[in-house]
Amino acid sequence: MHLKIRHRTEYRYETPVRYSIQELRLTPPDVASQTIDKWKVSTPIKASTSLDAFGNLYSVFVQENAYTSMMIEAEGEVHTQDAFEFTDEAKAVSPYHLLQQTNLTEPTAEMLEYFAASLPKKNSIDQVLALAASVQESILYSPGQTNFATTAAQSFAMNPGFAKIMRTSC
Repeated sequence: MHLKIRHRTEYRYETPVRYSIQELRLTPPDVASQTIDKWKVSTPIKASTSLDAFGNLYSVFVQENAYTSMMIEAEGEVHTQDAFEFTDEAKAVSPYHLLQQTNLTEPTAEMLEYFAASLPKKNSIDQVLALAASVQESILYSPGQTNFATTAAQSFAMNPGFAKIMRTSC
């Protein structure tokens, strides 16, 4: 599949911002199932680029002049293939690092019980994708009801189907 992508982030402030640091991860990886034909990230001032611990390209810039608006754009063309190949580099950070719970991601006993049937018995791609689909169906994004501070448990409790299951099992 040939994709043309354009992403824009725009900031607007009522009072001037005097200093900010922007760290951007807007460049897709060039991997076995995806080829980057062309890609450009536009920032208001020159940004430096580097690779993070996962091999992702990221850009950083420091805005030291006061501003009330800022625009950052990323655009380009990408070719993708239907492939579920996840090949880590020899020095890649272990994906188990991502399993560390935080206050926002800590599951409740009800969540663990609900997802128990979806937990992979093996680390096969099909089973991991089935778990991801189950989570996506059960933990909903609700515009205007959830935000950056909403916990996974709070989002899970908003699912009308989950509330019904809990009422019938009590």
